[in-house]
Amino acid sequence: SAASDVYKRQVLTRATNFSNGHKVTDSQSGFRCMTKKAALAMDLTEKGMGIESEMVLDASKLGLRIAEVPITCRYEGLDTSTMNPARHGTNVLASIIRVIRDEHPLLLFGVGGLIITIIGISAGLYSIYQFISFKSLPMLPSLVALLFIFLGLISIFSGIILNSISIRDRSHGKS
Repeated sequence: SAASDVYKRQVLTRATNFSNGHKVTDSQSGFRCMTKKAALAMDLTEKGMGIESEMVLDASKLGLRIAEVPITCRYEGLDTSTMNPARHGTNVLASIIRVIRDEHPLLLFGVGGLIITIIGISAGLYSIYQFISFKSLPMLPSLVALLFIFLGLISIFSGIILNSISIRDRSHGKS
């Protein structure tokens, strides 16, 4: 439906904007215009619908100027979609997450690890409370606490290491 398509575009545009810091109003518009030099400078790898977001992300990373020009188009009576909207949105979101993973691993792994660690600490505090109050250690919350704290800390340290590698590669001119 038209309402779900608008919502999908907004979500994907926000995710694109979040991942690169450059603000565009519609990252999923297929209309692009660029110089030959800009096109050749981009290192595009997406083969599917995620290429729209990848172009914005790559242009931003390269420091290219991005300008938006208002356009109008009408789709009444046309079946414009070549892919299921849920599949399209999932593919584009996966593409954006890959870019965040590659360009800003500390953001992905560090924040995710922090959230997982906090959940583990919460389960651990619950286990300690249960033990103090009832002299019985609840097995499942205790195991969840250990697992989540361990996985969260591994994720945080992985993010720190991957971020260091990413910074080193960027400073040495590698992509």
